Formats: sequence, structure tokens, C-alpha cells
Amino acid sequence: DGQGAIFSPRPNKSNQFCSVFGCNSRSRRNPDLRFHTFPSENEKNRRTKWINALRIGKKVSKHMVVCSLHFKRDDYFLPDTHSTKRYLKKIAVPTCNLPKSTILKQICFTKSAQAEARKRRTIKRATQVVKRIDFSSEESKVTIDNVNDDDGFNIYDTLKANTFQPETNDVSIQVTTGDFKIPLLLSFIDNDKKLSTLTGIHSYELLNSIIECLQLSQLVPYRKLQTFSLEERVVMTLIKLKQNMSYSVLAILFNCSSTNCKRIIFNTIDMLSIILKSMIPWPSRNEINSNMPLCFKHYSDTRIIVDCIEIPLMKPKHLSSSIITYSQYKSTYTAKFMTGITPGGILSFITPAYGGRASDKFIFENSKLIDKLEAGDAIMADKGFLIDNVCAQRHIKLYRPPFLKGKTQLSKDEALLNVTIASARVHIERVNQRMKVFSVFQKFPSSLISKLDAIFLIISAIVNLSQPILADDKFDSDNSNLDFSVEMS
Repeated sequence: DGQGAIFSPRPNKSNQFCSVFGCNSRSRRNPDLRFHTFPSENEKNRRTKWINALRIGKKVSKHMVVCSLHFKRDDYFLPDTHSTKRYLKKIAVPTCNLPKSTILKQICFTKSAQAEARKRRTIKRATQVVKRIDFSSEESKVTIDNVNDDDGFNIYDTLKANTFQPETNDVSIQVTTGDFKIPLLLSFIDNDKKLSTLTGIHSYELLNSIIECLQLSQLVPYRKLQTFSLEERVVMTLIKLKQNMSYSVLAILFNCSSTNCKRIIFNTIDMLSIILKSMIPWPSRNEINSNMPLCFKHYSDTRIIVDCIEIPLMKPKHLSSSIITYSQYKSTYTAKFMTGITPGGILSFITPAYGGRASDKFIFENSKLIDKLEAGDAIMADKGFLIDNVCAQRHIKLYRPPFLKGKTQLSKDEALLNVTIASARVHIERVNQRMKVFSVFQKFPSSLISKLDAIFLIISAIVNLSQPILADDKFDSDNSNLDFSVEMS
């Protein structure tokens, strides 16, 4: 039946676990299940059917097993007899409890108007991989670019093209190390909390969606997956970003050399930046209006709230790079990004990296954000954005805390304005703080400086896919109902 095959319990001293993604069956914990190895390589046709049906995105090893929940009782010889051993028929193929394509899922909230409103607010950060990726575009083409950590750092030239690092297989991992890698680390990350702590990805559902999207992109040749699966590559890379572990430590955890570890991470960063790029959406005016929080009731024409975030850097080796990255405000070397969020709390705009010396005004004017706005829109910013003239020329309203301008204190109206703007702007600071949870931003390593823009994009996308910044009670439940298709681009 559709529930899979369950038999009379039997003791099992081994601790096998089902290799199907999303299945938590273990032989010790589930004595009423039976576990079967994949068909041998001599049975290529049947083996392929199993792999395709179960959506196995990694090399199948001799230790990988599938539990009986994925087979019908009719797939077994004499299923109704009382026996501890169960044998599959030679033609048996998994048909029950198969992994579903998260890309094709649709989220339907029909319980209440509040649930419908939540759908609109979380649609761009939903834990599903979107179908909007155009893999025929030029940015999906793989090119080769050698890494030289000794090169000077020009922050304006980082990541102008999506380049991939050459990847070679280490002699030390040519043997069947794939049989042993999974129990070393991935098997211990057995729940969403552990996954979130290590990688910043809040659920296995989202991780599975990202991996499936990478599979569809075919950015990694199949021969490369013989050594490391897509899941291992993505998890390794995200652990590097979240925990900023050294390559030497990651090499131990993933049973490879630190050199190969670095190559895999560089490659995966480029791939993730391609498939997650569309997770920084630019919503329409109607979408923003339908997701307007109550704290913006006096600023309902706001299209975007902007702020700058500075990432501390290791001291650059070259004088010119030191000059452009030194931040007087932070008294250290930094890279500076401008971020923009919608009133509903979604990151909708990010810039490339600028040197810490760059002013907020300079970054805003060079970002061309003003070209995305329409007459009648409003921007909310802090005092550092001296962009009055630019906004006035485009008929864009600017909401900004008032200046003292030589006065000893603000007037009553100015003080009230200051408070209301601050209460609305606090959400972009919360978004930026979520990004700084990734330890790679505590002191950005020089070895990754050429990937700074791509890493910032990846982490921005992960923040958008995380739990909403604003709770349901911060919105008006009577907002007009708009139904958007579920996409993650």
C-alpha cells in the first residue's frame, strides 16, 4: 500500500539508517522495518530505477540502504508469512513515500485571512526552490579562473563574472572514502536545529530544495559527484560561511585534503550565487502595499528602506586597497554594502562591495537604485544618506530623521517624527543583524576576498528564506488579498 511495508519487529544490533532524503528510519529505532542495499552495478537498469525513483543526488555506496517503507508488501516474497527475514522480488522498485519535488510544490493557505496574509509576506522567502532560474543564460556557463591569494584586492572589481575554480581529485581520496564520509558528519546533523546551528539553513526542506535546484542546473559534472555529493558540497560551504571554520578543520570533518576542501567551497559559492540570485526580488508597488506593516501607517508610500552594513576585513596587503577600505567610523578596514528592504521585511536590493571609505551618499548614487523607483515612491533612510537633491529630481519622497542643525534639542513634532521613523527603520537593522550571525562576516578572511560579493548575495538570500522578521500581529489582516504563484528565483 501507499504507507510502505511494515513487518513484525525483530531485534537488530546494527545501526543502519535509510539513505532516502527526508526518511528518518533507523534499524535500531524501527525494528518493524527491513533494510535493503541497492541493486549491484551488474543490475544497472534496476539500480538506475532505484536511484531515479528515490532522487539520490550522490554516489551510491555499498553501505547505503533503503527501508521497507518505500516498498509495497507485494514487492516481497511471501509477505504474510511469519518470518524475520524478508526478500525483495528481483523486479521490485521503490514506489512508496518517495521524495517529492519541492520545486513543484505549491503553498496554499486557505484556513483564514491571517494565513493568506502570511502567505503574501513569506512568499519570497518560502522554503521552496523557485522555478524562475534560467539556466540557459550566460551566467550559468562554467568558466575557469585560477585563485591567487597574493593578488591585490580591488573591491570594485570583485566578482564581475561568475567564475569557477578548477577542481581536481586528491590522491588521498581516490579510494572509497565516500563510504565513510556520511557517518562522520552528515549522519550527526539529524534535525533542523542542528542544521540551522551549523549552516544557517533553518530546515532540511530548504536544504533539499537548494540541492535539487543545483541538480537541475547541471553546474557540477556527474564525474565530480563521484567524490562528493551535492549535499556534502553545500553543507561544507555553508558551514564555512556560518562557522568560519578553517579549511584544515573542514578537511577533517569531510575526510579530504584542505586544498580540495577550498576548491570545493570556491566552486559551490559560485554555483549558489547563481541559483539564489533571484531570491533578492524587486516587488511591485501592489505587492508592497498588500504587505504593509502597521508601523508604516504614516509612511505607506515607502517603497524601500535603505541602510549600509560594514564587514570587517583583514588588513589588505597593498596600500591602494588599504586606503579605499579604511573606515573612519569603524576605525578598521571594512567592505561596505548598501542593503534595502521592503516595509514587510524582505531584502529587495543589495549592492556590490565598496570600500569602507565610501560614503552612504556615494554608494546610493552609484547603486542606480533611484532608477528602480517610480514618481511618488518614498525612501526611508538614516541621517548618513544626504540624498535630498537626487530624490527631489526624481520626485521621490525621502523619510529621514531630522537634524538638530545647531539647535539644542528637537521640537516636539521633530521628536515625534524621529521616534516614528526609528520604529519603522529598526527592521532593516534586524535584517542586517541576521546577516552578521554568519561568522565569516565577523572578520572576513583574506582567502575568500575574491568571493565577497557572491557570499554576501548567498547570505542575503538565506536571510530572505528564513523565518519572517515581522510577526503576523504587525500587519493589518484586512489587507487586500493577492494570490502570488510560489516561485523561488
